[in-house]
Amino acid sequence: MVLLKISSSFPKVPCKKRQNRFVASDLMWRVGALAKEDISKFCLYREKIENLSDSELSQFCSKVLNSVNNIVGKKLVNSKRIGDFVYYSSKNLLTKTLLKIIKLEYFKFKAAQASPVFQKQKNIILPYVNKQYNELNINRKPILYRENDNIFIHPRDKLRSIIGETLMSDANKFKLYNDFIKKKEWKLLIAQKKEIINNIQAYKISSIADNDFKYTKEDIENLKKLAIKYDMINSCLENKGIYTKDIETVIYSNLQPNIGCGDVLPNGDIVLSCGMTYDLQKKFLIPSLITFANTNRGYRFKMYSYNGDAIAKIPAYKKQFEYFTRLENFDAIDLLNQRAAEYINGTEIAEVYAELLGKHDMTEKMKKSQVLPNAKIEELLNYQQKFLYIKNLKNFDIKKFFNVALPLINCLKEFCLINKINKAFLEAECFNNVKHSPVFLYLKVGCKPIFYTKEEMEKELHTGFDYKKNVWFTYEI
Repeated sequence: MVLLKISSSFPKVPCKKRQNRFVASDLMWRVGALAKEDISKFCLYREKIENLSDSELSQFCSKVLNSVNNIVGKKLVNSKRIGDFVYYSSKNLLTKTLLKIIKLEYFKFKAAQASPVFQKQKNIILPYVNKQYNELNINRKPILYRENDNIFIHPRDKLRSIIGETLMSDANKFKLYNDFIKKKEWKLLIAQKKEIINNIQAYKISSIADNDFKYTKEDIENLKKLAIKYDMINSCLENKGIYTKDIETVIYSNLQPNIGCGDVLPNGDIVLSCGMTYDLQKKFLIPSLITFANTNRGYRFKMYSYNGDAIAKIPAYKKQFEYFTRLENFDAIDLLNQRAAEYINGTEIAEVYAELLGKHDMTEKMKKSQVLPNAKIEELLNYQQKFLYIKNLKNFDIKKFFNVALPLINCLKEFCLINKINKAFLEAECFNNVKHSPVFLYLKVGCKPIFYTKEEMEKELHTGFDYKKNVWFTYEI
C-alpha cells in the first residue's frame, strides 16, 4: 500500500500528554495582538517610561508580571501559587473581562520592552550564523514557553498570537453555525476546513514578525471567526472519530527539505547549525539542527531531528490525504494522521534555555536559590554588568539520545564569546525526571563548581552523587 511506503519514513514515538495547568503570566501573550488603532496611544505611554534606567525597567517589568499573577489569583478559582508562578487549571475559566484587564498589563510590558535601554540590552549576535538578531527581522513578541515544541506549526495555531484565547462566549456566537455543520457529511467538513485554512493563509501571517500593530481590529475579528469555525469543524470531525489536524500540520507548514543555517522554521526557530546526532536505537547518525528562539522565559537553544527525505515526500503525502478523502476511507485517513502525529512529536531531541541578565537581576536570581550567601554573590558578580543564566537543560528521550546536551552547551559558550559575556552561571538540577545530576556534564565542558573543587566533585560522583543537590557552576570566557 502506498500509504505505508511513504509514512514508513516517519518514526513511531509516543504522543504527548495534554497540559493540565497553565501559567498565569503567560496570559499576557495569550490576549492577542495590539491593533493598528492602538499605536498612537502606545507611543504616548512609551514616552512616559523611556527615561527609566536599566534596573528601573527591570523592576517595572517584574511589577507588571506580579500584577498579572495577583489578578489571576483573585479572579480564577483553583489558581495556585508555586514559587514565582501562579497556575490556573482550565482555559474555560477565562473571561473577556479578565483578558481585557490583562491586556492593559501587557500594554505596559510592551512599552517597557520597546524602550531604547531595553532594546540596547537585548541586541544580541547569534552564534554560527554571524548575524545580528534584529537583522533577521525578529524584533518581535516572544513566543510562548513550550508553544512551538517541534519544527511544524498549523496555520490555525499561527493565529494564537494575533487573536488570543478563544472563549466559550466567542463560540456561543456561532451556535447556529455549529448546529448546521453537525448535519454535514464528513467529506464536506474536510473540504470546509481546507477552505478556512486557505483563507487564513491569505493573510500571509509570519512566524517571525511581531504581530502587534500589524492588523486592524476588523482583521483580528475576521481571523478570530475563521479560527472558531475551524475549531468547531475540527471538533465535529473528531466527535465522528475522524482526525486530520496533524496531517494538515505537516502539509500546510511549508517546511522545505533543504533547510540551512540562517533559515527560519515554520515555528519561528532560527537555524544556527546543521549536523548529525547519534541515534542509540537506530545505531546510526541522523540529520539534526540546532536552533534559536526568543521566548517569554528566555532564549531557547534547541536540537531537532530533521529528516529531509521525509520532508521531500510531503507533496505525495498531501495527494494521499486527498485520495483517501475522495474514497471516503476514514480508516486510512486516521492511520495517516497518526503517522503524522508520531513524526511531529518525534522531532525534538534536546533543549536548553538561557537568560541574559544585568547585575541586579542576576543578584536576585542567586538570592532566591538560597544556596549562595550574599558575600559570595557580591564576589562572583563584582566588576561585571551582564551575565548569562542557563536553565532547563533537557534531553527529550534518554533511551534514544546520549550526550546531546554537549553541542547545546558549546553553542552557549559561542554565544557568550561573540556577545562579550564574560561569565555564565548554571544550576545543576536534574532535568526531564532523570534521577541523576548533570554535574558531570558541566565539569566535562569546562564549568567550575562554585563551592567545590573539581577534584571534590569528581570524587563524590564516583561514590554516588545526590541528584537532588543543587550545585551552582560558573563558566568564564
